[in-house]
Amino acid sequence: MIIKKLFIILTFSFLCLYACTNVTKEKVSTKESPIEKHAKLSVKSANQAPDFTLKNIYNENVSLSSFDGKVIILNFWATWCPPCQAEIPDFIELYSMYKNSGVVIIGVAMDGDGGDVVKSFAEQKKINYPILLGNDNIGELYGGIRGIPTTFIINKQREIVETFVGLRDMRTFEHAIRKNLR
Repeated sequence: MIIKKLFIILTFSFLCLYACTNVTKEKVSTKESPIEKHAKLSVKSANQAPDFTLKNIYNENVSLSSFDGKVIILNFWATWCPPCQAEIPDFIELYSMYKNSGVVIIGVAMDGDGGDVVKSFAEQKKINYPILLGNDNIGELYGGIRGIPTTFIINKQREIVETFVGLRDMRTFEHAIRKNLR
């Protein structure tokens, strides 16, 4: 019984630390990605978040620029990713708490299975924030998403001010929200 619990804890810890990965050997590059550049420059400067238009789970076009003037949590995730699934209840709660204060959470689903799978998952989990259907192009636009979840904090001026790769807790995102609402 104790060994089984220890195994479960170690497995969950491993998933939390290493995030889900969608990298294939063909995609691995030795070049420094824009995310890595951002991580090095985040104290000195912020990067403008690239605009995009994607379909949501209801087949409507949604552009990042339609949320200009808001603090944006842009979360790249997938339905099959356990750490991504672990963040969803926190995002649901945060969106409920802050949506009337100028905050939007946008989930970009990087599933290859299509919109029906994502829509069904979002409805089952009662996700209350916008879910968009991502693709490799949007991943490349944001520096090549190497692992999921990857979350960008975007301020009211549409600058990327923080980047998180891997599972984070609710306090981390709430701190980022409060800091950028000032």
